[in-house]
Amino acid sequence: GNAGIAMAYATYKLGVKCTIVVPCPTPQHLQDAIVEFGTNLVVRGQIWNDAEDAAKEIAKETGGLYLPPFDHPDVWQGNSSIMDEIQSQIPEKPGAVIVAVGGAGLLLGLLQGMHRYSWSDVPVITAETHGTKSFAETFHAGELVTLPTITGIAKCLGARAVASECVKWLKKHTFHPVLLEDREAISACVQFADDHRTLVQPACGAGLAVAYSGKLKELQQKGVIDSDKPIVIIVCGGYSVTHQLLQSWKNDYNL
Repeated sequence: GNAGIAMAYATYKLGVKCTIVVPCPTPQHLQDAIVEFGTNLVVRGQIWNDAEDAAKEIAKETGGLYLPPFDHPDVWQGNSSIMDEIQSQIPEKPGAVIVAVGGAGLLLGLLQGMHRYSWSDVPVITAETHGTKSFAETFHAGELVTLPTITGIAKCLGARAVASECVKWLKKHTFHPVLLEDREAISACVQFADDHRTLVQPACGAGLAVAYSGKLKELQQKGVIDSDKPIVIIVCGGYSVTHQLLQSWKNDYNL
């Protein structure tokens, strides 16, 4: 959804025709926003991988170019610019960087930027829900792992497999994968809204939950994360959330 709205805006500004394929669980208000840019919207399947298969088929039938939302070097390079901002705003290297992982486009860009600024020794804490743990499974196996299905609330983390480029980075960087319950992700969204008056979706809540749930403190107590240094948390993804949705999630999880 977030990649879809970004692509819709970009092609609108460039005057390029575009078809965007999203899975059925994509919120209606997000689908409406995509259509408002004059984009052709197709809704297929229950998870992102279903939509990807449909998009590839449409590209093949029409002779169009398939543009993936996360598995492409240009996406990683663009996402790496987040490090330009981070590096300019903090006076020292942090103890860790926390980032939620779906298909890993943001993670791969972040890693590029970190190594560009000689942050190769700063560990990355990856956050996923138990139903979307494609990176954690790949990390532990040392090779690309494809999940049988995606479950849970954090649909934006719902890629059955991360970009294969992640496997190369396992040997070049230090990672600490953390898995969260759906309830922890939603609770983090609620707490973040209260603390910072900002709405984020459950996928982002997974990253925030590393701190809010106490799992970050556990890593610090174990000595794997330096507790004397600041921690950077990447706060991403909020276009698909509304106050009404957040309230419904609170009710669903008795928060």
